[in-house]
Amino acid sequence: MDLALKPEHKAFSDEVRDFTRKNLSPATKEKTFSGKHYDRADHMVWQQALGKKGWLAYTWPKKFGGPGWDVTQRFLFENVLAEEGAPRILPFGPKMVGPVIYTFGNEEQKARFLPGIRESTVSWCQGYSEPGAGSDLANLRAKATMWSTARRPGPPTPTGATGSSVWCGPAPPPSRRKASPSC
Repeated sequence: MDLALKPEHKAFSDEVRDFTRKNLSPATKEKTFSGKHYDRADHMVWQQALGKKGWLAYTWPKKFGGPGWDVTQRFLFENVLAEEGAPRILPFGPKMVGPVIYTFGNEEQKARFLPGIRESTVSWCQGYSEPGAGSDLANLRAKATMWSTARRPGPPTPTGATGSSVWCGPAPPPSRRKASPSC
């Protein structure tokens, strides 16, 4: 079995390495190799550079604005970025929300949300738990209330929720969010 890279994959790795060396700040690279924490700007500046190149949404098909790379290119991209000290791409927009929107969203949603995700000009976050439960789902206290199908025809409909949740992730502080503070 020949495990050598094809010439086009070697050229691709060289292109990614050259781009990273030209666009990743030395300060961010130093944080990576010294084990220091990144701040929000480290991620945003780097992801926006990737977005301008068309590489932030590197797992996306061309049809939705991704590069349409094969599995080997994706593997090489991730590895070269790691070797060069780049921060990992925050997954919320390009790896979690974006694929859901391009797969299940309507055309209006795709037009509204996908460009900002690809360019890293909007931030997405994900809620992980509720107070007192941590990641222990058995301790959740939030509860959705449903109408019974016996009371009216059709499927059950959510009518309300009780409890609260803790939102975690790299979203901007509430004062800079465009959506409501509860999202």
